[in-house]
Parts: sequence; C-alpha cells; structure tokens
Amino acid sequence: MMLMRVLLAATVAAAACGPPPPDEGNYVVRLLQDRALKDDFFRNDPESPVPLDRRSWMVPLRYYEPDPVYRVPASLVLSDDPQVFDIPTSTGLIRPMEHVGHLAFVLRGEPYRLDALVSEGEAGVFVPFRDETSRTDTYAAGRYLDLPFSLTEAQTRVLSEIRGDLARSVPMARLLEGDVGSGKTVVALAAMLDLVAAGYQTVLMAPTEILAEQHFQTLCRLLAGEPEPPLNGLVQLPDLTTAIVLLTGSTRSRER
Repeated sequence: MMLMRVLLAATVAAAACGPPPPDEGNYVVRLLQDRALKDDFFRNDPESPVPLDRRSWMVPLRYYEPDPVYRVPASLVLSDDPQVFDIPTSTGLIRPMEHVGHLAFVLRGEPYRLDALVSEGEAGVFVPFRDETSRTDTYAAGRYLDLPFSLTEAQTRVLSEIRGDLARSVPMARLLEGDVGSGKTVVALAAMLDLVAAGYQTVLMAPTEILAEQHFQTLCRLLAGEPEPPLNGLVQLPDLTTAIVLLTGSTRSRER
C-alpha cells in the first residue's frame, strides 16, 4: 500500500486525454510569459536540451508572432497497434518512445493530424512536427510540443461525484469500474490529493506486493515524472509538497 501525507496543502489536477475548451483569457500574455520561461530554462537549467556550445546563438529562441488563430482544441485518437520507436534527441541520446496515436484538429477550416508519442516515466504527450523553419532556424527534424494530459469528460464527471461523496458527513461507499487503461488510477490519485490538501493521510491498497510496486511507480510518474520519488522523499507540486512511500508486507517495522 502507499501512504501519502502533506506538508503544505493545495489542489492538483491530473491526467488522461480529451480536448478541453480553450481558455482565451490573457492568452497572448501567458504565451509570452511561457516563452520567457522556456528561454530561461534552455539557457540556464542543468537539464537544458541545448548543448552549452550552442546556447549563445540558439537562445533566445526565434518565435512567430502570437496569433490566436493557431490556438485550437485537439483530440488524441489512440492507435490500435502502438509501437515503440527510437527517437534521437538534440544531445545525441536515443529516447525510446511509444507511438500511441495522433492528435486530430482543425486549423483554418482544414483537418490536420500529428503523431503522438509517450516516453516511459513522463506524464504527457510528445508531438513532433515540421514547419517552414525546419533545417534553417531549427533542427532538421523540426520542432515538437510537450503536452500535459487533461482529464476526460467521464473522469471529470466521476471525480466530481466522488468529491460530492467525500463532502458528506457519512462514509463514502463507491465502486469505480472501467477497462484497463481507462484512467481509474488517476481519478483515485486526484481524490487522494483532495484529502491530503484537507490535512488527511491517504492509502492506496493493492492485493499483492508486485501490484503495489506498480501502483507506486505509476503515482510517482504522475506526481514527479519519475518511477521513484526524489531522494528526500518529497514530491514538489504547484503550491504543494507531499511525501509518498511504499509499504508492503516485507517492509520492516522500523521502516514503517
């Protein structure tokens, strides 16, 4: 089972696929802020994908002028036969990624689709594409989008019902049923974090140690992007610091 406790409380959103309606409020302002943050990351962060000897001429990046016409919702259409490909990175490393489907969207009245890939240990979708700047202002392979997941309509509805149950004065008795991969764990995690934000500890129980370890790795990936929590045991989220630990039948009493 996993035990989660909070040190600083807040609310969190979690993951799956589906096109939420765009929030147009302050879009251009937020876009420019995001670009500034990206440039700072590429220039100064130790995890920057831009090699040191290229940062002087590659950063700041060259951007198109903001155009709200290009802000459109897209649907993730899952593949019936997902395959794994080796994708080279800008630093020369090979990154195994699973082709899970494609993003479908309409731009200026024309339908388009872009391949969607997922990297193990990351809670998001990698979408490569090319434009007229490929091979000139950017790499020959083109550009890419790193898109976070959003809850599906069904997950949002179920989570709202669960939150309603948790707000009542009587214990909740609810069975959440769904196919493998339908996003039940994400809904459970969102409900757990609501309780953590309210000052409670939560437990996700599993019938076997193997399954408990798999759930532990899944929660760590969703919360921290890695299959294990940081060395200090704390997961940093926006306005929230929480600890997540794995307890099994073989865990010694002293460690518990």
